[in-house]
Amino acid sequence: MEARDVVILVFFLTCSTVVLRSSSGWSLDIAWKIQFDAAAFENHHYPTETDAIARPLVIADKPRGVDSLVVASPDGELSWYNIPTGGRSTVSLRKASGGEGTQVLAPQLGRKLGQRIVSIGKGVISPSSATAAEDSFAVLLADGSLSLLSRDFRSLWSRRIISVPSSTFIAESALYLDSSGIQVGDHGTVFAAIRLANRRSSSTEHKGGRQHLHVFALDAKTGDLRWSHQGNEYREDIPDAEAPLLSKTVQSGEEVDWRVFRHGMIRQLPHKWSEKQDTRIYTDHFSLREEHGGEPLRENPNVLVIHSSEGVEVLQLYTGAVLCSLALPRSEKHANQQQIHADVDGDAAPEVIRAVTQKSPPVCLGEAVSGAEGRQLFNASLCHPVGAIDHEGTPLMTRLRKKVDSRASSLDLSAAVPLVLHAKRSARAPTAFLLSSGKMT
Repeated sequence: MEARDVVILVFFLTCSTVVLRSSSGWSLDIAWKIQFDAAAFENHHYPTETDAIARPLVIADKPRGVDSLVVASPDGELSWYNIPTGGRSTVSLRKASGGEGTQVLAPQLGRKLGQRIVSIGKGVISPSSATAAEDSFAVLLADGSLSLLSRDFRSLWSRRIISVPSSTFIAESALYLDSSGIQVGDHGTVFAAIRLANRRSSSTEHKGGRQHLHVFALDAKTGDLRWSHQGNEYREDIPDAEAPLLSKTVQSGEEVDWRVFRHGMIRQLPHKWSEKQDTRIYTDHFSLREEHGGEPLRENPNVLVIHSSEGVEVLQLYTGAVLCSLALPRSEKHANQQQIHADVDGDAAPEVIRAVTQKSPPVCLGEAVSGAEGRQLFNASLCHPVGAIDHEGTPLMTRLRKKVDSRASSLDLSAAVPLVLHAKRSARAPTAFLLSSGKMT
């Protein structure tokens, strides 16, 4: 385990001990909040799958020590909020005595976009300009329009990149801004990944097979389309990984088995997807040199990596052609089960790590199962643990609380997504589990 991982884990344990210990008088008080008009949602109460809004973005301004939030409201407005704590924690820790009233934040900047905002991305797109340190924002609207905004929310361009019929909705999306261009003269690239679904059944628009995303690459300066990849362009008859692979096969744009780039794909783990906001895209470098023992050349990205509901997909950066994909089953939409895909035993293959809790009949366990073979690597109790567990279920740490809560097995517990701690000097990765009762294993 790296020293950094140890520090993070110790800090987390310390905070959990202070906050969750029942004998203390400490509690978490909400310091501020942002209010929305619930009438903007279809059911007038809360967002459903068909009218969910984009996840807020945290903007860290380290030189000034100020943090901000960029938030999409249900009525289609993009707003900038300065966090009033001067870059410190946004939640205050104080004695449980009622405390001060919660502050309702007012936006510092806003822009009406006229449509529901389903995704927001940020990044520096013009490294040669005088404003290289300033972020730009890409915004995807519910009607399939993509807009690029400056830091002060001025519109730089807007394009309709996909048609969204009234019978469908954007069920999954992600945006990524990169400073490198696809063509000479480009001032960066805006990438967008989108999957449409039917409003009535919430099923994918393409029947049969996997639910791939549509992917688009646009010049950040003009908004001109550089390439697009449709969700039905993936191959079903992938050549076996053991077949001879020539460099010209990859260069020609043919999709290959993910095991051809096994080390590159495993580097993309862990993978976790349980809701549409978990979809993300970014750039990386894949090479056959790395697969034969060389170091990856990450300073020169040549692929676009997509984490979606179907797993991990890799496209060639400059053409949009599929390089390879790794199917990973999504988490079941169940409040008492959380799962993540990672390589915890160092065999260069993904495993499924789950935290499962259930009141009746009582279930409270953490397990890891080999994705390919279905072989169980470990199965350990989380309610009455003996310590954190490694890839074989071996104890590594003592309990967070010395006294085991005798009511733990009967409580309606929930679990957080398991945390896999990777170390550079070890192929094996310990796994940490956290329950809502405050116990960490």
